[in-house]
Order: sequence, then C-alpha cells, then structure tokens
Amino acid sequence: VPYYAMVAEMTSRLHERVVLVSYPEIAARVAVLGTVLAFPLVVGAAATPIVGYRWSGVASGLLILISALVAFFGTAKAPAEPFHVESSSWAEQLRTFRANRPLFRLTGALLASSAADAFYSALMIYFITVSLRLEGGLMGSLYPTGSLAAILMTVVWVAIGRRLGRKVAWQLAFGGAAAVFALAVLIPPTQPAAMFPYMALLGAFMAGVFLLPGAIVPDTVEYDEARSGQRREGAIYGAWVFTQQTGMAFGTFLVGIFLDLIGYHAGAADVSGHTSLGLRLGFALVPAAMLLAGFTFLRPLELGAKDPAGPPPGRSIGRSTAGYDGRPG
Repeated sequence: VPYYAMVAEMTSRLHERVVLVSYPEIAARVAVLGTVLAFPLVVGAAATPIVGYRWSGVASGLLILISALVAFFGTAKAPAEPFHVESSSWAEQLRTFRANRPLFRLTGALLASSAADAFYSALMIYFITVSLRLEGGLMGSLYPTGSLAAILMTVVWVAIGRRLGRKVAWQLAFGGAAAVFALAVLIPPTQPAAMFPYMALLGAFMAGVFLLPGAIVPDTVEYDEARSGQRREGAIYGAWVFTQQTGMAFGTFLVGIFLDLIGYHAGAADVSGHTSLGLRLGFALVPAAMLLAGFTFLRPLELGAKDPAGPPPGRSIGRSTAGYDGRPG
C-alpha cells in the first residue's frame, strides 16, 4: 500500500506513473519465478526435507528484512510533502468515496480481474490433469512460462499505455486476455506442447491487466482531492488492495462451487465426459466472462488518458491535479 500510495506524489506525469507501477509488478513476478525455481533446489540440497523447508523459510525472512531495510534507508533523504492529519469522520469519508465514481469503476474492474485470476489459477490443475489428461508435474513448467512472458511484456504494456493511453491499453489487455481464455476450448488433450505457447500468450495479456490499473488510481486521488480538498492516498489504496484480495478470495471460492456443479469428485477412478467438458468450458469461459464484465466497468471511465502536451517531464512532489481533467467521472 505505501508504495502505490506515493505514486501520485512521486510524479504528475501520467506516463511516468505507468513506469513507476511497472517496477513492483516486475519485481513481484521475478520473485515468484525465482522462488519457484529455487525452492526445489534448496530442499533437495538439505539433509532432510524438513531441514530444507526450514532453510527456505529463513532465506525468505532474511530477504524480506533486507529489502525492507534497503527501502527504508534508501528513501531517508527522498523529498516528501509534510504529513497532514485528516480529521474527517468515517461517514464523511464514505460519502466522498461514493462520489468518486472513477474509483468505483476501477475497483469494479479490479474485482472482476482478480476473481478471474484466482479462478483460473485454482482450476488449472484440474484442467491439466482431468480435461487434458496430462501430468500434474507440468504445472511446475507452465507457471514459470507465464511469469516470464508477463515480465517481458510489462515493458511493452508501458509503451502501449504511453502511446494509446492507460485506459485504452487496459481495455486491450482485458479483451485480449478474455480471448486467450476462450481459446482454451481448442487445446487438444494429451498434447503438453500446446500449453506452453498458450501460457505465454495468457501471461502476456494478464501482465497488462494487472499493470495498468495501478497507474490510473493516482488520478482518482486527485479527483477526490478536487472534490473534498483532502489528500487520502492511503485510504484509497487501502480500499484498492482490499478489493483485490476480495476478488481473489471470491474467485477461489467459486472454484469449489463450480466443481460441485459439474459433478467432479476428488479421487474418483473414472471421470465422465460431462465433467471433463465442464472443466474445459469452465477454465475457458468463466474467466473470460469475468474479464468482459470488468471491461464494461472501464468503458465510461474518463480518466487514464494519454499525457497532455503541457508539463515537462520531471518529479512533482506535492499536491497536483495533473491526472484529473476537471470533468465529472
């Protein structure tokens, strides 16, 4: 939350906000990819698996501690505006947030995309092993393929956002990811090679789905400031992260309901053709429908345009309404 909440203060240039948001996106994906690759090596090098798990936990804790200290001391002399205590009541803040229609549209799209991501991630093992009749161990290669493609495409989405505007780029990412999900109905069974280009393509579009919204939220901070006269990045980004976590929990919850609806029973010796087809259609169409629902939230959004031609590049610390054009949301 703190990093994203400071994006609006770090710069008033809209393109630079996309770049700033891309840094933690790339770092997070590199961390996940590195963990997936390193964890089996650490456990395998230990005398026993328990010792290996202990080593992995200690290494993870040290990495978190070191990165926190580097961030703390590395920003000690960074310019910042003075802290202002806000005395608004909860009811007043709620009324102001309800008036921030761009934020609600963005959070609606985020809720749908987070649910889609959690749903397909949880259902993928069933799609691989039951519908496609492949080995579950393939997941260890498929996820890194998608992560690597997402890392590489993050830079491309930054360029697309700068050229076409963040909103248009996000709509392209939503539409493209929905189309890729729908293509899953065409993947032939027992053909593991077909899954690798599919995961690369999916990771490429999902990178845009999760990169671009964080670069538009600073505009809603300035929208809120123009209406309320207060600066509430922390509260807005706290609500943003809460929405993301809620969407992920909801998507995971839907998987259990979906498996019951199609008649899947864990440990069953034989799986019916109806269940196998249901898994395929669910993996392809449910996330696609969620992303299309999120797409509809973005259509009336008036924020997220291209950079205006006016201000020169550079850091802008302080209160600015560069991302908000003065029009109602």
